[in-house]
Amino acid sequence: MARTPIAAEKVPHQDRSKTVDAGGARTPRATSRREFITAAPAGAVMAGSAVAATAVALAAAHGPAHAANAATGSAAGSPTPAVPRLADTSQKFGRYRVNASIERPPAAVIEGLRNCAREVVVEHVGRSQIMNPAIKPLLGRDWSIVGPAVTVDLDAFDHLMCVAAIGVAKPGDVIVVAARGLTDLGVWGSGLTTSAKLVGAEAVVVDGAVMDTRAIITRDVPVFCRGSHPAHGTRERPGSVNVPVNCGGVIVNPGDILLGDLDGLVVVRREAAAQVLAACEEKTEFLRRSAAAMGGGEPKTFFDLVGGKETIRRSGVEWVD
Repeated sequence: MARTPIAAEKVPHQDRSKTVDAGGARTPRATSRREFITAAPAGAVMAGSAVAATAVALAAAHGPAHAANAATGSAAGSPTPAVPRLADTSQKFGRYRVNASIERPPAAVIEGLRNCAREVVVEHVGRSQIMNPAIKPLLGRDWSIVGPAVTVDLDAFDHLMCVAAIGVAKPGDVIVVAARGLTDLGVWGSGLTTSAKLVGAEAVVVDGAVMDTRAIITRDVPVFCRGSHPAHGTRERPGSVNVPVNCGGVIVNPGDILLGDLDGLVVVRREAAAQVLAACEEKTEFLRRSAAAMGGGEPKTFFDLVGGKETIRRSGVEWVD
């Protein structure tokens, strides 16, 4: 039996270049992220925020009406609280802070630790206070540093907080940059090194990469880092200065004392620094006398200085002549 053809319903032409809003007015339809942001209300433009990303996704999936509602925090028939603009992130996130004033150890304690043997200091603070050995003087330079920490907590590869640290560092400080061990971009360079020299910084420690290596080594400011990279990151993201940070696997607080040389870096807690100094001075003096004896008129080996065979036997070893 023959089928009777069904007449197709005629659908009126729809102008996809325009859309109808709640009030019936036609507005241009955004066909790209750039157009959407341009056409959105002023309160809906939140560059770099999760809201903007959500709005763009809605524009692509459901049209600009849904996107505009997501951006302005409202929807037809079911209003929701407006999302605050994120131009000033400090209003939304209170965790970012620059502490310009910190407590530093007495100068006499810092200079006393400078005169102590590094290995003796490590014996008294413990190996947990040794930074990752990958952080060494740039290009293996023979630098020796001692000074209180000004700490820098970065947002990934952004170095804005390194700039902030220059504004609070004092002569003799060690600027400690917690860059999470990432070496894909440099977060410290020649301009910052020159600035560190101008404020009298003792050194810079970067748990990450630096750039402008050739220029840095001419600035007379020791820089310890994991390596170098030919490119730098951004200078716009918030972070913190003079807060506790993790640098090279060690928690560093503002004012803690850093000691560093070709062998690496060790951290002495500020509140324990005077006690550590008192404990280190005696053994440091013994090591100096030993070194002098080995190079004196009648040179002695370290074997002789520590007691020779008797010392070995006391450890439980049989010495057979």
